[in-house]
Amino acid sequence: MDQLKLPHRLVLLYHLNPGNVSLITMNDFREIITLAILAEAYLMGKISFENENVKIANDQKTGHSMIDDIISEISGHNQPKDPAAWSEELAERFHSYEHVKNNLMDNNILVIQKKRILGFPYKSIIAPKSKDMASIVENFFTKTAQKSNLNLRDFLTLLIVDKTKMKDSVKNSSISSDLYERLISKPAFNTFRRAIDDLQDVNK
Repeated sequence: MDQLKLPHRLVLLYHLNPGNVSLITMNDFREIITLAILAEAYLMGKISFENENVKIANDQKTGHSMIDDIISEISGHNQPKDPAAWSEELAERFHSYEHVKNNLMDNNILVIQKKRILGFPYKSIIAPKSKDMASIVENFFTKTAQKSNLNLRDFLTLLIVDKTKMKDSVKNSSISSDLYERLISKPAFNTFRRAIDDLQDVNK
């Protein structure tokens, strides 16, 4: 989990329990994953913020096709938009969830499993290949939630899980109130926090 980027963490968590598929609509999840990709673009120095709106800081190719495509799309527009607005708009065209899911499957982290009744297959699901993944994820959330400080990726991992219905699938995903207040005093942390809240309000 520590080595995974934010979008990959969220898609892996989504498929950790087959019941998660019904916890959040695919449209809502695509928007969240698109926001997570914007967060990774920020961490790579590709975007910055001006008055809460996304600004291209560096449009050179990264080698990550989804980030490059999104940066190219944003750079081609002059109208300023905040991260939530971009996430809503781009999620409709850039099937971000499918891209990340396929990447995890290409790397053999997610696999297709066939469920059987009386020896006969009756449905296929996408699930983590490792049978230990549930405990790995649980340990990650427990350890991360206990940290005295968080980087942006870990902060958004906990915050997104806590603010969406996916929080029902993991324990210990909450950030302490003192740490939360300290972190959102940082401009980028607060910008993404607002974007998550905005997406949640739109999708209610």
